[in-house]
Amino acid sequence: MPSIKMKFFDTMENKMQKITGPMARFSNLKVVQAIVNGLMGTMPIILSGAFFMILYVLGSPSIGTSGKALIPFLTPLASNFYG
Repeated sequence: MPSIKMKFFDTMENKMQKITGPMARFSNLKVVQAIVNGLMGTMPIILSGAFFMILYVLGSPSIGTSGKALIPFLTPLASNFYG
């Protein structure tokens, strides 16, 4: 039985080695590096915006079907998080 698992992992390793060369060349293109750098630069803004949207959803009574906020003490602040 172990020989079947080793064959599987050997074939997967061979396929991955065939893919890594072209992917490394692709990632070294200036256009791709510019896109990656741009997205990495905007990541803090995206994450901070997502954090405040989560706080808005947890404190807003208008989200969901129950009509109640999931975290009631955030309800007075919910309007400050969005908009």
